[in-house]
Amino acid sequence: MTELARILMVRHGHSEANALGRFAFRRWDPGLTALGWEQARSLVSDLAGVPIAAVVSSPLRRARETVIPLAEARGLSVSDVPGLAELDMGRWDGHPLVELARDDPEAWRAWRRDPEASPPPRGERISEVGQRVMAALDALPRAPGELVVASTHSDCLKGVMVHLLGVSGPQSRRIDVPNLGQLLLTASPRGWRITLAEAGRI
Repeated sequence: MTELARILMVRHGHSEANALGRFAFRRWDPGLTALGWEQARSLVSDLAGVPIAAVVSSPLRRARETVIPLAEARGLSVSDVPGLAELDMGRWDGHPLVELARDDPEAWRAWRRDPEASPPPRGERISEVGQRVMAALDALPRAPGELVVASTHSDCLKGVMVHLLGVSGPQSRRIDVPNLGQLLLTASPRGWRITLAEAGRI
C-alpha cells in the first residue's frame, strides 16, 4: 500500500483567552494557562513513536506554545504559517463575550446563528477561513509517509471541515473542537481525506 502524506491539525491548548471568556486574534495575543501547558506536554506522549517530519503553527502565541514541547522533544523548530491564524474577529477582537452579547445583541445573535451570512463586523466568514487554511496547508512541503503537525485554532478546524465537506457555513455551529482537538488530513489522488484523530493512533 502506498504511504500518503499526512497533516495533523491540532487546536491549541487552554489559553488565557479561554479562561477569561474573551475573543483573541491580532490585537491581543495571550498565551497558554497552566492547564494549556499540561495539554501541550501531553501531545508529546500522545505522539510518541509517530515519525514527524515538521511542526508548523499559527503565528499566535497560544498555538506556538502548544507545539513547543513536541518540537523540542523531536529536535525540530516550529515554523510560523500566517495562513493558520485564528478567524479574524474584526471589531470584536479581544472583547469579552458577555460584553458583545450585551452591547451588540443583534449582530451577536446573527453571528451565532449563521457565521457565514453574518460574520463579525469587519471580520471573516467561516468559508473564507476554510479557504485560507487549506491554501496554507496545500502549500506545505510534504512527502509520502511523512506527518506534519500543524497547530492552529478552533474555527480553523471548523473551516477546513466545512470547506472539504462542501457544507454551508451555518453547519459549523454543529461542530465542537475542544482544546487540543485533532483532525488528521491525508493527501490522496482524489483530494484530502478527513480522519478524526485518536491520541496515540495517528
